[in-house]
Amino acid sequence: MPVFILKDYRSISKKKFAILLTNLTNGLYFYVLVFLLPTVIKSDFDLAVTAYTKASKDYAAGGKGFKVAYVTARDNMLAILDKLHNYVTIMPGLDLIIATQSGFNLNPAAVVVALVQATLKKITRLGGNAIKVEYNIVPGATYYVMILVEDGVLPPGVSFANGIWSIPKGLNPRIIVNNTKPRIKIFNDLISDTKYSLLCFSGNASSVSVMSDATNFTFSNV
Repeated sequence: MPVFILKDYRSISKKKFAILLTNLTNGLYFYVLVFLLPTVIKSDFDLAVTAYTKASKDYAAGGKGFKVAYVTARDNMLAILDKLHNYVTIMPGLDLIIATQSGFNLNPAAVVVALVQATLKKITRLGGNAIKVEYNIVPGATYYVMILVEDGVLPPGVSFANGIWSIPKGLNPRIIVNNTKPRIKIFNDLISDTKYSLLCFSGNASSVSVMSDATNFTFSNV
């Protein structure tokens, strides 16, 4: 998998920065409608762009009195871009055309490390309606994403590819995603006597593993 970078977005000129934001809106946010992790929805991005654009114009027209507002808006915009950069770095199989149209560039220095499929080590029931899940170590992985699906296996037609869930019209499955880095995670608020399906994939800065085999179980809090 290629590794994408938002080249120099912390140091480019205001003019190029504005162009980058436009490219992201017309590129990444045009093609990728559902972001799984981290959640950077288009409305949040648009609000950050609007706030930054206004603060930048006010600062240019009004001078030092608007500097604090500008710095705050820019810092918020950079935080959003950091999240997008991290997301695109781990998005499985992101289309090269979409990435380049969105202002991302290939990182030629990145080393692609193939990751093996994650395998479940154990599930431990905690107090209340919670479980602790541990997968075995995947060599080279720096994060693990676990997916818990209520009512057993994924319904027919539901799939996950390129960082995007595809869910047929009329279906509303309960899908819980834990995208914190560790390979040991906690899931809360499970429902007793309910079937669940557990899946996992791992990743690093240059690649993402295939999805693990599903582990099906019925949760009980007794």
